[in-house]
Amino acid sequence: MLARVDGAAPSFCWNCGLPQLTVSPGAIADPETTQEAAPQRSAAEDIDWRAALRVVGLASLVGAAPVILTPGSLVSGNSSGLVLLLTPVLSMVCVSVYYRSRPRRKISGSIGARIAAVLGLLMGCWVAFGTGVAGFVLRYGYRSTAMDEKITQVTQQLPLQMAGTSGPVAPEILHMLTMPEFRAGYFLAGHSLTILILVAVASLCGRIAGALLHARRMRHVA
Repeated sequence: MLARVDGAAPSFCWNCGLPQLTVSPGAIADPETTQEAAPQRSAAEDIDWRAALRVVGLASLVGAAPVILTPGSLVSGNSSGLVLLLTPVLSMVCVSVYYRSRPRRKISGSIGARIAAVLGLLMGCWVAFGTGVAGFVLRYGYRSTAMDEKITQVTQQLPLQMAGTSGPVAPEILHMLTMPEFRAGYFLAGHSLTILILVAVASLCGRIAGALLHARRMRHVA
């Protein structure tokens, strides 16, 4: 015996007499309501971060290795420029390798930008870490002041530049420029700016690579 649905008696087929299933009107989902209630997937949910981080981690080591293996570039401050030259190529390679390893995954400019941004962040952190280690080893291992002299040269040029634009520099500012805290802040600010630039350049190149791969995928689907 069929159970009642919403208080109504079960229905039977007028031709064969078999009981027919009835559906409660409240159980029928409204397509528009269902569509609104369904969570929208973001670009982050379309990325297999486990696979992406493997590709990005390897690429960041490849990009930072030439710089870390040449201590002269770290001391002279040219390391950021070298990494910046490698960033566009490595960003596009990362997005392409990730897409080829996950062909069923969605790809777009936004996804490419997110993956490449992580690459730029890691490369900037590797350079900052390498510079810090190089400075520590030079100072306490080899008793070398090469990196300190580089920073001193910059801090000595700052008062001259400030005097040329805004007149004589106050003694308090001159004293601040010679403080160890200012040197540490200058080091951190410089590398923070480098990381921001690397993230911005990598994101732009990754967005371009993701958009090109998405367009090619759409052509193959069509």
